Amino acid sequence: QDIRQRLNLAEEDTARTLHSLACAKHKILLKDPANKRIDKNDKFSFNNKFTNVSKRLKIPLPPVDDKKKVVEDVDKDRRYAIDAAIVRTMKSRKVMGHQPLVMEVVQ
Repeated sequence: QDIRQRLNLAEEDTARTLHSLACAKHKILLKDPANKRIDKNDKFSFNNKFTNVSKRLKIPLPPVDDKKKVVEDVDKDRRYAIDAAIVRTMKSRKVMGHQPLVMEVVQ
């Protein structure tokens, strides 16, 4: 909670960052309790025993779960494409029943 406020990050971003620092290959932070989940009540401390041969470290962030956002964007794009197909079909046919219109748009 305190880390999130000091860094002024969203809760998801803070959890991802802390997870990569405490639970990844290089354990730069120590976490109490020592499990793979990041909770609000977890306590973090600097790992004084941490050493590395190279001067630079690559600490990968876990992938973002943007699946919901991607699905929403795809649905939005499809909705526009379907609306455009309906408009094209109705401009050419002028009058059409629902079922034949659905069949024509799906083709």
